[in-house]
Amino acid sequence: MKHIRESFARQKAMDLIGASLTLVERGRVEVRLPYRDARAEVYAEDGTHVASMQQTLMMLANTPDTP
Repeated sequence: MKHIRESFARQKAMDLIGASLTLVERGRVEVRLPYRDARAEVYAEDGTHVASMQQTLMMLANTPDTP
């Protein structure tokens, strides 16, 4: 189970979105997220919209999570 916690800790996006592991047991993992709107907007000082951020995560079977 230690490898699951280590893998989760390496995923910086989890920290960014405030995700936490609340349960890790054989065959079951629970990730808890605080509710907030799924999208971020970035604006220049003059109010011009310059960027949007949205992210979707998924597990890829048989793919290591280390470089």
